[in-house]
Amino acid sequence: MDPRHPDMSSHGYQQMKDAHELGIGETAGERVMSASRKALQKVQFQMQPLTQFRQHLQGMHYDPAGVGPVIETHTYSSHLSEDCWQGLIYDSDQSNARLIGIEYMISPRLYKQLPAEERSLWHRHDIEVRENTIKAPLLPLGTSEAVLGDLSITYGKSFYFWQPDRGQTLPVGHPVHFQNDVAAVKRAGIVPPT
Repeated sequence: MDPRHPDMSSHGYQQMKDAHELGIGETAGERVMSASRKALQKVQFQMQPLTQFRQHLQGMHYDPAGVGPVIETHTYSSHLSEDCWQGLIYDSDQSNARLIGIEYMISPRLYKQLPAEERSLWHRHDIEVRENTIKAPLLPLGTSEAVLGDLSITYGKSFYFWQPDRGQTLPVGHPVHFQNDVAAVKRAGIVPPT
């Protein structure tokens, strides 16, 4: 007798369990749903790195070579550690958004440890926050202000692989090192994100 099913023998319980795992006795709809659940669980497990990108920042970036315009970007970031974040940069927040670049963000503590040549590749976020050219659009106001306050003391390093604002239909050419320059945003007459 099986303690989980006192009215069924152990052998009967095992047969019932085997039949269920094989889908015997299930309707076609139940089999489809069961297979879908198993496939989704497998996909979710395989997609774990992407599930860590939970912070959305909307901002403006410009091409330091002065070739491209100031562009609105949407960065989805995750924490690698207390002092380091990584971000995926998209050209919009829509389902058809294109992954156009990456950004790493570090704390002042890590920034101070970098050699001078490396520091020149990083930009400060405090000006963007102060000038309202970056925001956390999905968060309530109080939470958004706290996140932006934390961000304001960090440094970012951004590289773009695709410049769709230049008419590129594919990510061609060399990666471009982008900076955030509030003065360039203002010169271009771009209104900060609302």
